[in-house]
Amino acid sequence: MYITEIYVKDLKSYAGEQRLSLARDTGDYAGWTVFAGRNGAGKTTLLKAIALSCAGSLAGYSLEGTFQRWVREGCVEAKFATMLGFDPADFHETQDAWFARMHPDDVGPSRQAFQDYITGETQNYQLEFRQRTSAGAWKWMVSFAQIVGWDAQGAPLRMLGTHTDITERKATDAALRQSEANLTAAQARAQMGSWEVDVATQQITGSAEYFRIIGLDPSLTWKVSDVRSLFLAESEQRAADRYARAIATPGGSRDDICLVRPDGRVIWIDSRMQIELDDAGAPI
Repeated sequence: MYITEIYVKDLKSYAGEQRLSLARDTGDYAGWTVFAGRNGAGKTTLLKAIALSCAGSLAGYSLEGTFQRWVREGCVEAKFATMLGFDPADFHETQDAWFARMHPDDVGPSRQAFQDYITGETQNYQLEFRQRTSAGAWKWMVSFAQIVGWDAQGAPLRMLGTHTDITERKATDAALRQSEANLTAAQARAQMGSWEVDVATQQITGSAEYFRIIGLDPSLTWKVSDVRSLFLAESEQRAADRYARAIATPGGSRDDICLVRPDGRVIWIDSRMQIELDDAGAPI
């Protein structure tokens, strides 16, 4: 058996859709194909994806704590039990036990997601929830599953899926949200906003305080031309000169800019800018 073509979509390290033919110029196929590239280019990710594709869509479930025969009788692999700190020999899972260990805030959404999936209301089963460990702590899980067996009447009989511990990721996300909230509060107190421009698209992303200062709605998409249209003529020229200085000056540039907000109020802002350059010296 030969793999004649590889089609990749939504795979880490590979942007968009990629299609690669493994055929030689003569139309036949080599006994071996070698993928070469720098470290971090995604070679291992690609090989794993190829292996899982050849093994079948359910093969990946064996890589995490799995649960089977769950719709009717309840059964969980030993790895899931140890993830929660239980002895696999004494751990017998049922739907009632699973929901009993679940965080109260997650029970309702989890029951609904499970019911929607087994009744065919939704096509995919993916759920994030908290489970209480044997020590009494809460552990975040993400679950993926699919029905793989039905009875003679067509009712779901067996599910196959995974439980993965995402507690660390959730903690990181929470810390990031708190850090962003602290930054937003600090900028509001200081009346200082931050912004960034994508040179290729000319789109501006900025903090809530930045858009509040210049009087634009932060929920909308704005480009450099939109902001510069607020500048008075003198400030418009100074902004253009400042951009040139920022490219030439490693430490960036600073200037006082006068603009007219959409509500008609004229304000002066202390504007500071530093431009990031690529290896060729072009702004990015």
